[in-house]
Amino acid sequence: MRRLVPLGVGACLLAAAPAASAQDERVIRSVRGIVQAVAPVTAETDGLQGVRELLGTPTSVRRTSTSCRARFLQLGLTVLLANFGGGSACVFGSPQTLTADGVGWRTNAGLAVGDPTSRIRQLDRRARFADGRWELQRARLFGTPRPTLWAYPKTGRVARIRAFLGGAGD
Repeated sequence: MRRLVPLGVGACLLAAAPAASAQDERVIRSVRGIVQAVAPVTAETDGLQGVRELLGTPTSVRRTSTSCRARFLQLGLTVLLANFGGGSACVFGSPQTLTADGVGWRTNAGLAVGDPTSRIRQLDRRARFADGRWELQRARLFGTPRPTLWAYPKTGRVARIRAFLGGAGD
């Protein structure tokens, strides 16, 4: 016979809060040019509610007809949800790009926000500078090779890292 143990309010609050490790592990993971995840967020994350479940409450949210931009100041992360098929991107959108500009964010190759830009070539000789940013990785997406991970420099340091998850498509 199984016993049912009532959960207290504390346990319910813990279940509702995002996992601490989700906020602590600030890694942009990619394999062969394809970005798999930015911390716990993947291309399969459903809408703003799904992002909230993983990261907590955003500091601000901006909506347009096809996008929903959620800013998490405490994490130094901006998530752009997009929906090209109609309906609210905040409700039905998928993560398209994520931009990390806070302390502690890094790629799985080891490049971190705040690193000197000279570290980019040390980590990957194939990285190339184009249009004012470093293209760190490329992959064949939608039939065409294109960048999927960028580092944006400012005064000789990596100011932010942007990742293309492409959850909403091209």
